[in-house]
Amino acid sequence: MAVIKTKKEKKGRAQAEKPSLPPKDKKIKGKNSQRVEAAKTNPVEPVRRATPRREAAGKRFSTGEFIRNVRQFFTGTWQEMKKVHWPARRVVVAYTGVVLAVVTIVMVIIWVFDSIFSRMLGFVVR
Repeated sequence: MAVIKTKKEKKGRAQAEKPSLPPKDKKIKGKNSQRVEAAKTNPVEPVRRATPRREAAGKRFSTGEFIRNVRQFFTGTWQEMKKVHWPARRVVVAYTGVVLAVVTIVMVIIWVFDSIFSRMLGFVVR
């Protein structure tokens, strides 16, 4: 289940994730202005940005919660299946006959063209 955060919580997190910029009174141009400034202050230590800690990955696997989710899935599926309009048996048989007839016709057409192209290729290869 997704947790919806308020605008304040989103804004607070976004501000916490922004990297700190060098003070405005020191004007340094270039892509690596933070590294240059840090290197001037302490040349021995490597410069690293402060990264915010990630939130916990989540709860451990719970068998009871899993069973509850599976049960909820199947009850929802069963409720949706009740809403389906099922055709009558006679209609299903008619549609099945139409599908089988069309598949047979297409199969014969493909067989005829395959035979023709096979004979033509046989004449070319000889």
